[in-house]
Amino acid sequence: MKALYLFYLGDELYDRLGTGKFEGAPTITWNGLDPKSQEPTFVFRDTGFVYITSKGRRIKPGRMDTDGGSIPRILRAYKKASAWYYGPAFIIHDWIFVAFKCGIKPDNSIGFEESADIMAEVMKTLTEVGFTNAYGKLQKFPKAEDTIYAMHRAVTSGTAKKLWNDKDSVSCR
Repeated sequence: MKALYLFYLGDELYDRLGTGKFEGAPTITWNGLDPKSQEPTFVFRDTGFVYITSKGRRIKPGRMDTDGGSIPRILRAYKKASAWYYGPAFIIHDWIFVAFKCGIKPDNSIGFEESADIMAEVMKTLTEVGFTNAYGKLQKFPKAEDTIYAMHRAVTSGTAKKLWNDKDSVSCR
C-alpha cells in the first residue's frame, strides 16, 4: 500500500513539473579525493552550459566544486541513484546552492524549495526533452517519476535544509 502511495506522489510531482531546455553541455574535471571523506571531487568548469526553466529563467552555473549528487553509499547500487546519473540536474542544483551561499547574482535569489523543484524539473527535462550528447545525438532518459520524487524528497529533507543554512558547507571561489 505504501509503495502505491509513493508512486501516486511521484506521479503528482512529475505532472506538476514543467520542462525546460539545455544550451551547451556541462564540463567537469576530476579533482582527486576529498581529504576528509576520501570521496572523489570534481570541479565544474564554465563552458557555456545553461538550463532554461519552464518559466524562462536562465541558470548558467559558474566554476564550482561539485560531487554530482550527494547519494548515500547504501543507495549507490541502484543505477538511477548514482552520483552522476542525472548529472545536469545535480550540477544545476549544486550551482543554486553555491550561488545562495556565496551571494552570486542572479541565482542567489532562488530559495530552498524552489531549488528542489528546479532540480526535479531538470530531471524531467532529461526524460521528456532529452539532451544532445557528446556525439551530437539526442538522448532521453527513461521515465522515472518515483526516482524524481525520491530525489526531490531528499533535497527537501531536514538534513538538506541544515546544509542549505550552514554557511560553512561551501567554498566560495
